[in-house]
Order: sequence, then structure tokens, then C-alpha cells
Amino acid sequence: LNRDDNAEDVTFWYTFAPMQFLLVLAGEEVPNLKQVPAGSLMMLSDVWNVDSHTPNIFLLDYCSWQTDEKPLQGPSHAIGAWLNVRDYPSEHIRLRYEFDVSQNCEEQWIQKMKLVSEYGESYKITVNGAEAPVLPGEWWMDRCFSVRSVEGLVKLGHNVIEVVEENNNFTAEAAPMYLLGNFGVRCDGEWIHSENRGISTDGRFAVSCPVSHIKGGSLVENGYPFFAGKITLSQTVTVEHPEERKKLLLPRPYCAVMNLYVNDQFVKLFAWPE
Repeated sequence: LNRDDNAEDVTFWYTFAPMQFLLVLAGEEVPNLKQVPAGSLMMLSDVWNVDSHTPNIFLLDYCSWQTDEKPLQGPSHAIGAWLNVRDYPSEHIRLRYEFDVSQNCEEQWIQKMKLVSEYGESYKITVNGAEAPVLPGEWWMDRCFSVRSVEGLVKLGHNVIEVVEENNNFTAEAAPMYLLGNFGVRCDGEWIHSENRGISTDGRFAVSCPVSHIKGGSLVENGYPFFAGKITLSQTVTVEHPEERKKLLLPRPYCAVMNLYVNDQFVKLFAWPE
């Protein structure tokens, strides 16, 4: 607390974090508070165990397009593809999304994946030539994002997804699609860091093996570049002289909201950290 000695009364200035409060005790009945020793600093490892509570995401935001009058073109971002085909008769529009699966992935990881899109039941979506059926009543994030089963359709190596409208009424705009499942995402390029915690890459992404641990604390660079869900990062720390007071040095997380627990006991909420 900073004291302003020039004020008529004793004034303290205190900056509050969101949802934070300060309890002020005054008067003769206030108990004497013992000063707590500063304590020693505990350093954490840069290796974290990963336990994801929601599926990982692989973003499919680029696609190629084809009409009866033009051969396959692209790929470009889905919005760009739609700008090129929106003026053609809807029965002649075909969109193609492509992705790769690492050869070292196990079948059990790719067989349980699901495909999410804003294309409704009237749109026929095939994966490697076989139709991906809509899962009735199932949706992701929002009811307009339907979920399709791709069990048995995804293979190791290169995969192709095609979208056509069976009723000759391609009214939906071309939009990104999403693969969900227990997998990691590999980047073949290098990550480029910029100001304000910006990060980008010019590399290609591929579905890879699930991630059991990360190094450095960055989910984006360690298999979760498109992740939006709930995940637990943990590590075991050996404490010498546990009877002494300890300090834990923890950098602000790169996430919207985070709860910190020590030995399953809640310690602090980090909300929208700077």
C-alpha cells in the first residue's frame, strides 16, 4: 500500500484486479498480525503434462472449387472460394477440402474423429469418396454446426473432403470445417513471434499423434494451434523443507481464463490476463 502523507487524513491507494476485494480492519479490537517470512522461491520446469477434457480441433479453412464450366481451382480461403463460385448455378458447384494425417498415427486415434460444418443435411459430404453421415441431434458449440461421423473414412496420408448440395440449392456460403478428436496438430513450418504475443507460421498443418506433454507452456506451438476448450496442464514439484514458506513463480498464462490448483486445492483465478 502507498501512503499519501500530504493528505489531511491517512490515505492509501490500492489497485484492484477484476473481482478482487480488500478487507480493512480498524480499531482497538484488531488482533496483532504476525509478519510472515518472505519465503524461498520455487522454480517450475518448462515441461508440462497435458490432459485435454474436450476434443482437439483441426481447422479446415482452405478449399478448392469446381463448376461445370471451370476445372478445379484453388485452394484459397473458404471466403475467397465462395466469391468465385457464388454466381454460378448451384447444381454445378463442388467444394474440396484436403488434409494430411501423419503416417505414425495409430488407427484408434483417427477412427474416432468427427467432422463439423455449417453444411446441413441437404449437403452431401464425402471423405475419400465415401459419404460422411450426419449424426442426428448432435451439434458442436452452436446448433448450426452439425456433426458428421467419419469413422472408417479417414486414412493415413492425404485425405480429400468434397461438398455438394443434393437438391441443387447450394445457398450456404463456403465456410471452414473442423475435425474433432483425440489427436495433435503438427506444423511443418517455423513459428514466428511478433509484438503483443502475436504468433504466425507459413508452414502446413497435419493431424498427428496425441500430445501427452508440452515444453515451454505454449499450446499453439505444441499440438493445439486451433484448440478452444478445457485443458489441464500439470507437473510434479519436489519441495525441500516443506515446513518453510514457499513462493511459486508462475508467468501469466496465454489464455482467457485459468484456475491454479496446488495439490487439488484452489489457489487463484487468472481471468483475461494481460
